[in-house]
Amino acid sequence: MIFEAILFTSVVLISAALYGLISRDNPVKLLVSFQLLAAGGVGVFAALLAGSKSTFYVQSGQTLGVLLIATDLTTEAILLATLLTMVRRLRVRRLNELSNLRG
Repeated sequence: MIFEAILFTSVVLISAALYGLISRDNPVKLLVSFQLLAAGGVGVFAALLAGSKSTFYVQSGQTLGVLLIATDLTTEAILLATLLTMVRRLRVRRLNELSNLRG
């Protein structure tokens, strides 16, 4: 029962994140979409761990889960720094304006 609930919630989060990434207009929307995508990925991973019966898979899964969360935080920090630099230095408010910067 909990497996299906976690999996359904994760699929909804990933779907919302993919919609946000496709309609890339605002840098803040892009950042939130990446965060939703990472949360959905962690949820799918947790659902897979909840469905496993072996203790070996749970222990190695917990290690991989911590690695996944740490990688997500690192990616979010790099993305946030890139978006802040883009907004401050280039004065770009919409991501579609970046195509005008080609030389």
